[in-house]
Amino acid sequence: MRKALVGILTLLLMLSLLTACTANNSGGNTATTLTGKYMLVSITAEGETHDEAALAAIGADSFMEFLDEGKCSFTFFGDAQEGMFTVDGSSVTVTIDGEGLTGKVEGNKITFDAPDGEEGSMVFEKK
Repeated sequence: MRKALVGILTLLLMLSLLTACTANNSGGNTATTLTGKYMLVSITAEGETHDEAALAAIGADSFMEFLDEGKCSFTFFGDAQEGMFTVDGSSVTVTIDGEGLTGKVEGNKITFDAPDGEEGSMVFEKK
């Protein structure tokens, strides 16, 4: 009986350790997983979507780069700005010049919807 009890307790301890080691590996995003360069691949505004090819045709060299320590840079049509970012689950909030914008992270893409009361979105893809 004692051997069975020790075996069950050992099994439970191993399962709890396994769960603890894999709890943060559920596809959740962290500042580390977002680190890298994300290119603007589409903009939707006034009911029209402009894809990567259309953006390239007008010279829209726009991207975001997520750096270490919650720092980021944002280059939009050649105008570069620096800011900070935070991650909460599948959301990332970028703050530049005191203004924050929250996007939804899905795989290697981040979608930022237009601020309240406006229509549109921007999609960035990690390259």
